[in-house]
Amino acid sequence: MLFNREKIIIKKDKTADCFKYFVEFSRLKNKKEFTIKLITDIFQDGLILGVIDTGLMYSTSRIGNEKLSVSLKELCDKYSIEYKVIKTKKEAKGIFGTKVKIGDNEKEYDYIFGLILDRKKIENLSGIFNEYNAGFFSVKNLNVLESFDLDYQDKEFDLNIFNDNYMSRMAISSKTSIDVEAVLDKVREEFK
Repeated sequence: MLFNREKIIIKKDKTADCFKYFVEFSRLKNKKEFTIKLITDIFQDGLILGVIDTGLMYSTSRIGNEKLSVSLKELCDKYSIEYKVIKTKKEAKGIFGTKVKIGDNEKEYDYIFGLILDRKKIENLSGIFNEYNAGFFSVKNLNVLESFDLDYQDKEFDLNIFNDNYMSRMAISSKTSIDVEAVLDKVREEFK
């Protein structure tokens, strides 16, 4: 398996309460179309909580975080997408176990965006989702933004996807009867 030529590699793991899938697609030429197709096909026509957390980015700066915040707010307003933004103070970087603030004295912030999405809205924001890391969680009602807070990852979701664009991989966790494996196989065949 040293010289695997597969463009899309899928690994499956079963735990006591869910199925986990790890999808690696770094050799795929049309990664952007693949990620949007896979996310929309897995969630089908259900409601989705999309989360973009600038603290999970590989390389961001104060200017980059603020630019993302402004552009995402504009896109949400343009496409009538409900959203909530949480602004958190960025923690100082640690060097040898000691937190040291390096750089200017201006405060740096991370932004966590919670977005209520469906298939069409994901396609409308595909440029953002293909540029930044994002999480997608199945939700049952529109009121999820009222309780959206910093602990969003600790809440129970039947289906969630984390899309790591930098490394071209996804992690999928499913507790429901949705046949994720069949969708993965179908989308893999389309992108061979």
